[in-house]
Amino acid sequence: MDSISLLEGRIINLQADHRRELKMKLDSIIRQYNESDIKSKIDSITHLYQVEKSKSFLFDEYDRDILRDMGLSNPEEDLKKSLLRWYNFQQDAILGGTMEVEMMQPVGPELFLALGADGHISLWYVFRYEIKENKTIKWKLIYKGG
Repeated sequence: MDSISLLEGRIINLQADHRRELKMKLDSIIRQYNESDIKSKIDSITHLYQVEKSKSFLFDEYDRDILRDMGLSNPEEDLKKSLLRWYNFQQDAILGGTMEVEMMQPVGPELFLALGADGHISLWYVFRYEIKENKTIKWKLIYKGG
């Protein structure tokens, strides 16, 4: 099994774990509280889930420091903005769908992972990036698959 497949499996498992954890918390809340309390607890858990979901689990402070030293002041956001300017995710939509990027995150100081979905298909993307001396970012798509 190649490293891309292993990475894809790890991410899918992490996402499934998050969904299971969220469902367990919601089930627990429904059993413990009356209906008037449920809405505020669900909102609270949903917020916490969104915060956790936004954390880069494959990109740490060491990686951020490397990219800051290369000239990116806000590495995750700088990379996301650059990739969205460079790659047209809409070209991969099928049957008139609109390809939405559901998740984007760096994977260390050289790779970037994205998940796109258009309501018909979901696609994983792996990009290799390189920070040039003038702080521009050079991209290369190295994997795209469902």
